[in-house]
Amino acid sequence: MDALASACYPVSLGIDHLVPPAAQADAGSALALCTSGRFCNWTGTNFSGTLFQGIPLPGTSVWCINMPVGTRSMSNGTSLTLSANQNRCENSGGSASVVDPGQDRASFSFLVNSVSYCSVCRQPQGSMPGE
Repeated sequence: MDALASACYPVSLGIDHLVPPAAQADAGSALALCTSGRFCNWTGTNFSGTLFQGIPLPGTSVWCINMPVGTRSMSNGTSLTLSANQNRCENSGGSASVVDPGQDRASFSFLVNSVSYCSVCRQPQGSMPGE
């Protein structure tokens, strides 16, 4: 297992609670839940279905959080560039899509099973320590 893969591990505490579909009046009000440093994933496209709110792990430069179930849409209310991943944290490979800070994604071409962040992966070439 490479260093990045071993640094990405399931973190059940990253998802702080679930909101059932009946509690969501519409996509606009649901998106408001993803401010203040949270990211949100929905089981359905267009911000429908069950909502999972996640909180990035503070002070951690590499992390990965598994979704309890696959999700189809996401809102990034954090200041971090996140990766929505087809595979769970413990499995490498699969499709991935960048979700920029403040970006809302109404759908993905794959089922999102984890969300990850890697600060060292996003540095421009030549900016790694010692280069």
